[in-house]
Amino acid sequence: MIKASEFIKNYLSETADISRAINVESVEKMLYILLDVKEKGSRIFFLGVGGGPKQELMRLMILIKLPKFLLFAFQIMSEF
Repeated sequence: MIKASEFIKNYLSETADISRAINVESVEKMLYILLDVKEKGSRIFFLGVGGGPKQELMRLMILIKLPKFLLFAFQIMSEF
């Protein structure tokens, strides 16, 4: 059985690896795209495949921190 401390160390190590792999220039470019859209009064629609309501809410909560952006999240529920 894995100890909690081992899990925590592995989790934090993987999180640090992922953070270092993020391309800062790409994030900055996306920021300028969002700001340009806002200044023009246009809209951006983010569409995804997979995940669920919790993931959508998390993405919305991250994006809503951008100042003066009006954001909506739509969730279509269907049964197969």
